[in-house]
Amino acid sequence: MRPSHKSQFITVLFGSMGDTLMALALFDDILSVAPNASLLILTRRNAAMIRTLASEYPQVEVREIPNGF
Repeated sequence: MRPSHKSQFITVLFGSMGDTLMALALFDDILSVAPNASLLILTRRNAAMIRTLASEYPQVEVREIPNGF
C-alpha cells in the first residue's frame, strides 16, 4: 500500500481575476485525485480579491509579494 502524502503546489499570479479562476479550477481538479493537496498562491497585487475567490478552499494560502522583490 502506498503511503499518503501531502502534495504541495505553488503558483505565481499577477492579480488577474481570470488567472485566479483558472488556477482554482485546476486546483479543484487536483483535489479530485489528491485530496490532501495544498496550494500556495503568490501574488503582487489583488491579494484580498484572490483570498475571497479562494475562500471555499481551506487548503489554499494566498501571500502577497512585497514591492521591490
